[in-house]
Amino acid sequence: MIGATADPRADGVTRTWSLRGLAIALALASSLASCTSGAPRDGGGPPPPLGTHFVAPDGDDAAPGSEDRPWRTLQAAIDRLAPGNVLVVEDGAYAPITLNATGTPGRPITIRARNAGLAVINAAGAKRAVSDADRGLAHVVLDGLLISGAERGFDLTGDVTGLTVRNCSIQSCEHAFLCARGSSLRLDGVRTTACADGIGLGVKGNSGIDGVEIVDCSTVYDSEEEGAANTDGFRIEGLCTNVRLSGCEAAGFDDSGFDIKPAGALLEACLAHHNWDNGFKLWGNDARLVNCIARDNDDTGVTFAGGAGMYNCTVALNRRAAFRPGGDDITQITVRNTILDGLIRVYSQASGTGVFAGDYNLFYTAPGELLWKTMDNEERRYLLEELAAGVLPLGEHSLFVAPEFVDAGGRNLRPAPGSPAINAGAPLDFVTTDFVGAARDARPDIGAYESR
Repeated sequence: MIGATADPRADGVTRTWSLRGLAIALALASSLASCTSGAPRDGGGPPPPLGTHFVAPDGDDAAPGSEDRPWRTLQAAIDRLAPGNVLVVEDGAYAPITLNATGTPGRPITIRARNAGLAVINAAGAKRAVSDADRGLAHVVLDGLLISGAERGFDLTGDVTGLTVRNCSIQSCEHAFLCARGSSLRLDGVRTTACADGIGLGVKGNSGIDGVEIVDCSTVYDSEEEGAANTDGFRIEGLCTNVRLSGCEAAGFDDSGFDIKPAGALLEACLAHHNWDNGFKLWGNDARLVNCIARDNDDTGVTFAGGAGMYNCTVALNRRAAFRPGGDDITQITVRNTILDGLIRVYSQASGTGVFAGDYNLFYTAPGELLWKTMDNEERRYLLEELAAGVLPLGEHSLFVAPEFVDAGGRNLRPAPGSPAINAGAPLDFVTTDFVGAARDARPDIGAYESR
């Protein structure tokens, strides 16, 4: 199982397997215990702006909704909101809600917790915690809420336009966040834990969202063994467009950490680990992985089912393979400045060396072990030493040596002093920083980290 340790962007030491189910349960119990009807309103933070209303478990729906006389029922409070209003949700536990709020582009409706994580939508046993009842919503901001216990944490099936979900946590839901259709969706600082299925956007072959931005979000599950649920940390269907994920983490899911289907999707500084199938799976042409890390996934670090590209990534310590193609219609795979530590599986017709284009990469496996396997038609196998001798055209500047990480056992995958990856890459105009935001220099390192 997975346990939180130091922030992976602070020191390069990312999450590792450890007992965490009890920690999640204790954290949830602590949050719910603090949500008593008598929780004080301490008035912390700046004075609220005009048009601000309040709701609290010890309020009264007949009150004016002011700070000293708040409403009591969250649903009743939401039903009264107008464009430009802010609703402050005081510490406490609330029933599931239907979002029927409609703001405007310049005057959104904002629903925010007084204290992030202490305003709880406690939906134990319910089908949905937050829904739109298929009516859609427009220009709404949700900030700091904790959603717990429903089969579906968020279940948004109508047209959703201009929704921002910020600093919200979703715990112990079968499906954490589902949104079927709409435009301009932003998820920022969303955390899902103990949810078997993470964030799912669009409906396969049916609908999508135009404009998806997901920043600093994490989906972490504690699955102890692979099942048949085929669930993912982040699943974005192919009819979604203009998709960007940055600084996100996915761990412990039955299928893939990131299952991203749209063409042109961009994933930057994302981490996938301890998933039972793929760390990253990209389906769309012109999709890109930049400064990403795939490690400790039970099957494959990165799978491309379309003509995607991978730049300044680190793919290491995955159980079966570092990289493999997942489709038969791949026209071009571009890999540059990337560490691929482990077996690479390709197909002679669909993704052989003719479409595996790139240079300035570092390939490695233990000496004497298989590094490259070409399958279907005529199966061919190549050892590390054979590839180092140049039997395949994998780039004249590519290296076939150990990457020499700072601490592979501790999962610190920065290049150690003297690593052959240091200053061995080629500059790319769209890669100016590394996994933790450090500037790339004129002679960038190979991999997700720039040495300091």
